[in-house]
Amino acid sequence: MSGESPTNKEKERISKPAHAACTQVLAMLLGHETLQSPSLSTAARSALLDGTYANIDAVEPADLKAKLTRKTMGLDVVQKLLGSKPSRCRFKTCERFSKDVRLVFQNILLYQSYLKDHAPKVYDPTLFETSQLSPEPSSAAPSSHKPPTPTLSHRPSSSSSLSDEDKAKCHGIVQRIMKYKEMGVAMAAPFFNPVDVSMYVDYKVKIPHRMHLYGVQQKLSTGAYASAAAFVQDMRLIFANCLVYNSEVILSAKIREHAVKLMHVLEQLVEQASFDQTPNA
Repeated sequence: MSGESPTNKEKERISKPAHAACTQVLAMLLGHETLQSPSLSTAARSALLDGTYANIDAVEPADLKAKLTRKTMGLDVVQKLLGSKPSRCRFKTCERFSKDVRLVFQNILLYQSYLKDHAPKVYDPTLFETSQLSPEPSSAAPSSHKPPTPTLSHRPSSSSSLSDEDKAKCHGIVQRIMKYKEMGVAMAAPFFNPVDVSMYVDYKVKIPHRMHLYGVQQKLSTGAYASAAAFVQDMRLIFANCLVYNSEVILSAKIREHAVKLMHVLEQLVEQASFDQTPNA
């Protein structure tokens, strides 16, 4: 046997590409505007980051309390489990990582739904909406290729917006992603349009912040992006959502592969673009 053959421990580790993809997903979540808002309450921050809930002992249904305390999960907890490199990662696959990420938002949604009905004074609408709603649908499942009717209302920023040069670069990146093919297969086709939430009824719960390629194009056209970093974050979000939503579906292995590949293509295009302000990785 070759001296370069992987050890049993190495075989059990998450792969480097998978770890990199998970790291991107988590960075996107931790950098979300909700967590950066100074108006976010301490209780809401604890729920999102630590997976702990204020007044949990006062919850009446025993089964709900048991579900929320059986496995506490927050984004900081996920970050510790993910580790800084594959050898320190406690997740052996993207699927296990995605399952814990979804658990963060599923638990918040359960608890906030309970508070809304039984303790409205401590109910946090911002936290509830962060876990359930988003102004834009996205694409992690198959959809038609017809562009949706424009319904978004994005307000351009007069004081801070993309330069014409950077906007052109962003449009170019979206076009190259949309046209990207391997073996004649248009890998980005499933990500063009919003997911049909009437068909994928659990999508709104599992994916709190949704995005799709036509949505990015529209935001670019209306001047909604104040920076290249905001554009790149939305592009990463499209493929991150796919990995999270399709993590436990065996038949979705191919679309997960496409999402990871397109993530790598995106990062290469962003690096080549040389924006006026370099987006954070």
